[in-house]
Amino acid sequence: MDSERVMFCPFCGEHMSRLTRFCFSCGRSLECLNGADQTDRAETQETSQPSVNAKQAEKSCPSYKHFLEYRSSKSKERQSCNYGPRGRHRAKQRNHVQINIGLMMPHGSDGTDFKPVRGKSLPLFVDPEVEAPDLLKQAVKKMRTFNKDVPEGPYVLLYPDCSEVVHVPGSEKTFKLADYKKELGRPYCRINFFICLETHFKGEVGDTSDSDSEIIITSRSTAEFNQADTVVFEPPNQSTPKHKTEDKRNALRHSTTIQPGRIENATSLDALRECILRHSTMLQTAGCLRHVAALGEKKEVVADYLRWYIIDRNSSVIDRFKDGLTALQFLNALQQHPSLLSPVLGHTAKPLTGLELERLFKPNLSPSGSNRRLKESQTLAYWADYLLDCEEGKASVSVEDVLMFATGLSSLPPSGLEPLPQIQFLDNSPFPMANTCSNLLKLPLLDSYSMFKSQMDFGIENSPGFGCF
Repeated sequence: MDSERVMFCPFCGEHMSRLTRFCFSCGRSLECLNGADQTDRAETQETSQPSVNAKQAEKSCPSYKHFLEYRSSKSKERQSCNYGPRGRHRAKQRNHVQINIGLMMPHGSDGTDFKPVRGKSLPLFVDPEVEAPDLLKQAVKKMRTFNKDVPEGPYVLLYPDCSEVVHVPGSEKTFKLADYKKELGRPYCRINFFICLETHFKGEVGDTSDSDSEIIITSRSTAEFNQADTVVFEPPNQSTPKHKTEDKRNALRHSTTIQPGRIENATSLDALRECILRHSTMLQTAGCLRHVAALGEKKEVVADYLRWYIIDRNSSVIDRFKDGLTALQFLNALQQHPSLLSPVLGHTAKPLTGLELERLFKPNLSPSGSNRRLKESQTLAYWADYLLDCEEGKASVSVEDVLMFATGLSSLPPSGLEPLPQIQFLDNSPFPMANTCSNLLKLPLLDSYSMFKSQMDFGIENSPGFGCF
């Protein structure tokens, strides 16, 4: 090649005084330039005038200008595909989050109270920026897909307190799931919504009253007292069995249900006498049915009835308990030193921890060295981590919910549990199972902790125990 020609490396752009086999700067092979140079020399020797082939050979050799254009185009191509460190300029993609939906139905004879339907809780994956109408559509679609017995709408979306989802609670902002989660302070997996038929919900909203809800004391027969616990103040929506007939519920003059609030809130003497006459059956049983001559006697009537219901009605049981303590002179010691025995006889509720629950349940393990023993040991590690997540609020349920699922109790009794709680392992079911009569908890054998946590949450949330929702 002539010395007058200026040459550059087509790969790095380095200036070269002469043609070599390799570039001194980048080390790339320059054989292509050698071939072009030899072709150019052969054609120059054949003829003094440049031919068309010689011109094409000249053009095939890259020039410095072509190299700059090529490098500029490659630089633009790289910049168009580069998002910077950690994708700074990349459009952020919103991942769907998991919430829980359930079905709310009227509960009670008057239909003014609502209660979630057991076994109808389902997970729902939605956009965090979803609004109430779109969330309602997705919830109804998911509920009707998995439950063919769910009637057609229209439905309304409700919070757990049975209020309609329109605004973020405590503000006038239009509802968005992300804003609600921020105000609530819970993870998405612990957020619950419910759908309810619009006809049922409007029936509840239309029946408004300015008076406060009253405590209802229900009278039951002796057989019913033997079947159920003797709760002093029993709300209308309770798990205790009732055997009321329509005649008893609709009786006006001789009702077996006492509402102390109505007697105490009577504003006139006639209203007080009418209320006493309506509850004359129970007041006569309690021995406090009387003729009232002044409005101020209403407090005495209520006080006498409550004293009978709480103390006098159970006097025989209290007397037998005192006789048993007196047999070994324990009653005298109890009266002389009440503070020493108060921790034994009086239950003080304290928060349940995951470590206590882990120590409480004893596992039934396979023989050491077996393949099943390895899986069981791994599941026990998952169980310990899951209890810690429940205690720290990172799971959908609490430690008390786990205890309720396994034993039917929301707290540990002072005398302990009998029989002792045990853990068994399941290889034919992905969900946990429990036998509350024998305090037996069965854990599934799964391959990962994320799957174990998800299945435990779903199983416990869809099986509230003994009506304690």
